[in-house]
Amino acid sequence: MKEIFFQQTFDHPVVLTTFVQFFETLQNANDNINPIAITSNYIPTATPATIFVRIDNGFCYSTTSFLLDYYELPTFNALPTLLSCNEGFTSGTFNFSGYENTVKTNPNDAVAFFPTLLDAQSSTNEIIDTFTYVATTTPTEIFIRIDNENCSNFTSFLLTTENCPPTIYNYISANGDEFNPTFHVDGLRDIFLNHTIEIYNRWGKLIWEGNNNVPEWDGFSNEGFRFDSSNSPKGTYYYILNLNDSNYSEKYQGYLYFTK
Repeated sequence: MKEIFFQQTFDHPVVLTTFVQFFETLQNANDNINPIAITSNYIPTATPATIFVRIDNGFCYSTTSFLLDYYELPTFNALPTLLSCNEGFTSGTFNFSGYENTVKTNPNDAVAFFPTLLDAQSSTNEIIDTFTYVATTTPTEIFIRIDNENCSNFTSFLLTTENCPPTIYNYISANGDEFNPTFHVDGLRDIFLNHTIEIYNRWGKLIWEGNNNVPEWDGFSNEGFRFDSSNSPKGTYYYILNLNDSNYSEKYQGYLYFTK
């Protein structure tokens, strides 16, 4: 018996294209119906869920599968805005160390604080000092990263400032020892930006006026009678401080003592 061989020459190579599709049931994968149309943000109706894969080259196909499951995100408590005194141009010092325990619902979760959301997501530039954190401007947002064994979650809270009552020191010593050399008011300059100060001598004569742009009174007059470029005589003077702030309608006034 003579063997006959058939040979076919193709001008172009045969290219088989493989198609991969995903299905929620094996029956759908075998029947090639109802594929999962969007796989980038797929949300299963329940977990764990089995996803079936059909690999098809146009002539034949095979199937496989994989399991979808998820880890629980760490949960957290909402945090209130933290308030501190304005230390100048809305800056302030804040202690939010207690928020580490307040924010988390699971005591085993890890908590870290960051100045931006991007820092929190990348876990860079963590805020280490949460006891005396200085915010140069407010309101500002602080971001929190909460980690459990598998996942991270994020939340935030606000830092804001208010203008607290100033503290007035009513003793001036112009003896050159650098102690109390000027009429100093804590919590005033660069905080109550529109404040004005008037200082009168014992006879009710206005001798000095100041505001946020004028240096503190050091005993020299800038209004009325001047004492030949020397500072004022020692004695008792009277001040009127107007904060020009809607939360402080009353003027501060009283006596101050100037000595040399």
